[in-house]
Amino acid sequence: MTPQKPNNQPQLFRNSLEAMLNDRHPLYKLANSIDWQRNYHRVILLIWVGQVMQPD
Repeated sequence: MTPQKPNNQPQLFRNSLEAMLNDRHPLYKLANSIDWQRNYHRVILLIWVGQVMQPD
């Protein structure tokens, strides 16, 4: 079995996800305003400790 060559040609008919999103849409703005890293760590902490944290 010979290894396949990587496809280095650009995808001509594929748009990037960023190009398809409307950055003026309210949900887009809301998603960008959320501190996802902080919330991720909070969820992990909740699962790990097994108790509910009080909001700030």
